[in-house]
Amino acid sequence: MPRIALSPSRPVFQPRHEIHVTVSIRNEGTAEIVLPNPAALRASPAWRLQPWSTDGHGRVFGNQMGFAPPPGQPEKLTLPPGADWSGPVWFDLGDLNPMAGDWALSLLLPLDGEVVESPPCKISIAEWSVAAGAAGHGVMPDALSRGDSLVLQAGPGPYTLCRMPWIEDDTDRTGPNMAPAVPLLEVAADATDLAVPTMDGPFWIDPLHWWIWREGASIHAADNILRRQRLDLPEPPACLLPTVLRRPQSDLTLAILAADRLGASIIHMSRDASVPPSIASNISFPGPAAAATLSYIPGGGPRLTAYLTVDGVAVIQLCVPGEGRREVKGPRAEAIPNGAVAIHTGPDGTVFAATLARDDDVLLLLEAEFPADPDDAPSVAVTRLDWPEDPPGVLLSTPFIPEGFTLVYGGEPEEPPAPGDDDDDEEATDDGEEAEDPYYPPPPRGLIELGDRRLLRLDPGRFLHWVELEGEPVRPFVAMPTTEGGALLCVSPLLGPFIAEL
Repeated sequence: MPRIALSPSRPVFQPRHEIHVTVSIRNEGTAEIVLPNPAALRASPAWRLQPWSTDGHGRVFGNQMGFAPPPGQPEKLTLPPGADWSGPVWFDLGDLNPMAGDWALSLLLPLDGEVVESPPCKISIAEWSVAAGAAGHGVMPDALSRGDSLVLQAGPGPYTLCRMPWIEDDTDRTGPNMAPAVPLLEVAADATDLAVPTMDGPFWIDPLHWWIWREGASIHAADNILRRQRLDLPEPPACLLPTVLRRPQSDLTLAILAADRLGASIIHMSRDASVPPSIASNISFPGPAAAATLSYIPGGGPRLTAYLTVDGVAVIQLCVPGEGRREVKGPRAEAIPNGAVAIHTGPDGTVFAATLARDDDVLLLLEAEFPADPDDAPSVAVTRLDWPEDPPGVLLSTPFIPEGFTLVYGGEPEEPPAPGDDDDDEEATDDGEEAEDPYYPPPPRGLIELGDRRLLRLDPGRFLHWVELEGEPVRPFVAMPTTEGGALLCVSPLLGPFIAEL
């Protein structure tokens, strides 16, 4: 008779994860036996799944993960007396959809007209508990956004990076019904600051993809063919900026904020890991930076846009390594923690940057414009955002103190304002030609968190509204631009990560 043992590859799985077990079989009889190969998916035998603490037959199912044996695996196992076999088996439990808890999985093998059932192994399933996330995107020829996202599942069990491609379309690949995230690799419990490169072009045009995260003073990266990169810094930075830049078939550019937030370092990582990561340049600030982000100069290198406060005054800087910086001052204001700087580049290279600030109990939207011509002075528009009325049946106390926010430029560019009655004549250039209409970027959209996890949405009209989402947004917030506006990385304890409309 065969002795069968099952062992799961992980101590804990998440709902909708594939289940991976190793099957070991030993022929302890005196005659040769022939069995269906559990890893040869076309000839896969049956399996039983039932709650660990419950007696009974549970649910019997077939493993439909594939339609051919794995390479090198026969469909039938022939085991002489004393022979052993071991192989991995992956499961997509599909319609069974076991909820969080402990489950008993056993293998049912036909042998000589009978069915031999293995002792069960325990499959532990725990709800999703996402501690951090990131998303990268690119632009396809049809202008739709698509890219990859990364989340950190923070126990129970090992801390694990999981990835989930996303696409802007009308199918169930967005929203709670999109394809589940899949595990990539285990990381340290202090892993944080996840990042996925944003592509200056179609995201999937390059078959090589990198995922980045930080552990203490070390920046780590792993690609889809299991290569790794690591940069050890002298001390832990304040953070790794969430935006990582990449052009197709090119290297990666990322940045960190110094621990005191008075400077930033631009880091270079090679596309094929042939050159060790290194610090390419350093940038200093006249005050602590509350938030910063990277973006590309059209046809050129990276730029860093930072929001800082100097002597109580809001300042937005555009820094180009090796070429200098430009800045614009806003009103007196306080920075909001856990914030962001949204970036949009116009067709002529003009840079638009948006962020939020606070003046006592007043929330301010700051929108800076850095013209493409460096001789033209930058400007900033300040909009006071009025707090919405309390939700029906709820009495909230004011002032509201924001605890974090995200902004993104998404959707169609805004229309130029209608000319007034006395502006009928088109302006003309020095040579007599009519001047082109100025370019107005898409309106910034955003999500703002107050105490008690109350959420406000900043809509394109620059108004605030109370909002409830289908799931919890991943924190710090992760937003991506789309042709319709914006997308937000969310998580459901039972369904895992998904993309929601912002």
